[in-house]
Amino acid sequence: TVPTVPTAPTAPTAQHGEGDVEVKLRRQAKVVRAAGYADKEATQALASELVRKAERQKAGILDPFDDQRKRPLKEHLAEWEQSLRAKRNTEKYVQLAVKRAREVLIGCGYATVSEVTDWRVVAFIDDRRGGALGAQTKNFYLQATRQFLRWMKLNRRIPDNPLEGTKPWNVDVDRRHDRRALTEEEVRRLLDSTAESRDSYRGLAGPDRAILYRVAVSTGLRAAEIASLTPKSFLL
Repeated sequence: TVPTVPTAPTAPTAQHGEGDVEVKLRRQAKVVRAAGYADKEATQALASELVRKAERQKAGILDPFDDQRKRPLKEHLAEWEQSLRAKRNTEKYVQLAVKRAREVLIGCGYATVSEVTDWRVVAFIDDRRGGALGAQTKNFYLQATRQFLRWMKLNRRIPDNPLEGTKPWNVDVDRRHDRRALTEEEVRRLLDSTAESRDSYRGLAGPDRAILYRVAVSTGLRAAEIASLTPKSFLL
């Protein structure tokens, strides 16, 4: 079956078969071809977009985003990475944000930003690792991808962010690791058992680890903050 778009004078056809899917748009004596999708509705939407673009070009209405849409998505991601570093974000933050956005967009099979759709991104994230990801982790991937597309929009590379209205996963109904503060008794037992331990962990003996735990509990410093301490950090 070959569906058509009856509202368009130069109606496209979206052909589906066992092999590649393609969209054909007849414009005078010229046939414009574009790769479609396995999903019939998505391919039909692409066909309608080709008609709209052809009509705008015929009317002399230029698309200011056309050049950016044609650029490889990997180039945009690389430039976004440079932008994040230029804003003096930590290297860990930059690498993690770019890694997550790249995994989603490239994992969806996108080659250009014009192919990005919210439903496909959500479906890909939801199916990551066989659907075993927690809601909060899924939101991290969604947030990074949405952040990249927001940067694209702010820098006049796309007219709209396709993920702008996408709702995050509800973490309240998918609690994987509820955290709470240790009681005084639990802290005491942790420090005592660690100080008496004969095992070495990451090159630290039990008594040394007990001191670090005591510093963390007393100051609220995180592991990375404690690791960054030097003699100059103390007023002695």
